[in-house]
Amino acid sequence: MNDDKITIPEELRHEFDIDEQGQVTTSRRALARLCGKTHKTIANVLEGKNKSASNFLKSKVSEFINFEQLKDLNEIPVLAVIYVSEYYALEAGRHCTKEAKQTHQAFERAANEESALAAPDDIKSELDVDEQGKVSISRGGLARLCGVELSTIQNLLENLATDNSESIFLNPFAGQAFDAHRKLGDILANAIVLHYAVKGRKEAQRTAAVLGSMGMRTWGQQLLGWQPPSITPAPELKVLLEAHDNLVDGHNTLLKGHGELGRIVNSLIEHYNGTIAHQNSIIQEVRDKFGALVDAYFELKDDRDRAFGQIADLAGQVKQLKAQLSQGSNRRKQRRDPRQRLNQAMQLYIAQTGISPSKAWNDLYSQYHEETGYFAPGIAAMRDLNNLDSVEQDGRMSDLCQFAWNKVFGSQQVR
Repeated sequence: MNDDKITIPEELRHEFDIDEQGQVTTSRRALARLCGKTHKTIANVLEGKNKSASNFLKSKVSEFINFEQLKDLNEIPVLAVIYVSEYYALEAGRHCTKEAKQTHQAFERAANEESALAAPDDIKSELDVDEQGKVSISRGGLARLCGVELSTIQNLLENLATDNSESIFLNPFAGQAFDAHRKLGDILANAIVLHYAVKGRKEAQRTAAVLGSMGMRTWGQQLLGWQPPSITPAPELKVLLEAHDNLVDGHNTLLKGHGELGRIVNSLIEHYNGTIAHQNSIIQEVRDKFGALVDAYFELKDDRDRAFGQIADLAGQVKQLKAQLSQGSNRRKQRRDPRQRLNQAMQLYIAQTGISPSKAWNDLYSQYHEETGYFAPGIAAMRDLNNLDSVEQDGRMSDLCQFAWNKVFGSQQVR
């Protein structure tokens, strides 16, 4: 059997077939046998009825396979076989099986054979990461990850510079010139890996399988131990909290003063009632001391009133902030569907620039791909879906909408 498209472990090859397009598949019954499960159990996973297993599989293969199409397929792609066996080998708890573990181990051995990703300490020297977390890789390192010669990468970049993209993954980079002395950015590197994976390079397919759920940037950050910079709290918040603490301390002091005043008055009353012989002198003494205490009381009361006034001002500010937050929340609730807002943004952009709608949408997808590494037309084409349907399926519609409005109004938030 021809295995140019993907490496299948020798002990499992009799369970697989290859179609006219070179895609490796196996039957549902064979998948059930490889996982030590019944045909119905596997059908429930592929049809989305086993939520835990189905969600695990969907998270692993969604970048390469339209998960919704699996429920109608009798011949299952090998990538789905790999992750179904991984689920029943490692993730299914008491439902894990010995057969699934053996199948998973066989795929692990095949994936590690002669793979550049199996030696991270070696490939690490080919990578760099800047302060913003953007990863770059040398041409030689990328060639190893794709299983091609360095000259092949050089020729590909030269073709890109002459506007010859060769595949849908490379369209956003067509016509760009690349400095021969600088490493390649992570978004371009990711696209080149996908390009060679689709062309059937086994090493590129292994790399794409590893990078599929995280991307070149996250993988490189983890390999190089990059951490985002820490965030310092706003100085205004710190001042507000300190003012609050001071007001609380002042209030507590006033309460203690009231208690002390009560104790002194009680002591004076007991002394007054203690002896009739010294009544006049005691009354005068009480009057003098009580007058001083009254003065002190009113001083404390003035301090308390000022403190309560400050607290009331603070409460008013808090109430105003809550009202502003509530208004902002209401505005967000009143916003229309992200897909409608995206279309509105693009209509404004087309009206402002005077370019054709197709050119405007292509610009949007290309710039979004450069920013995030997510290329909507490529992924939609692989799924045989409309571009916006594919974006919506991946949960990126709000993010793409925000990105489109930024094209119209610069760095402003969507109004």
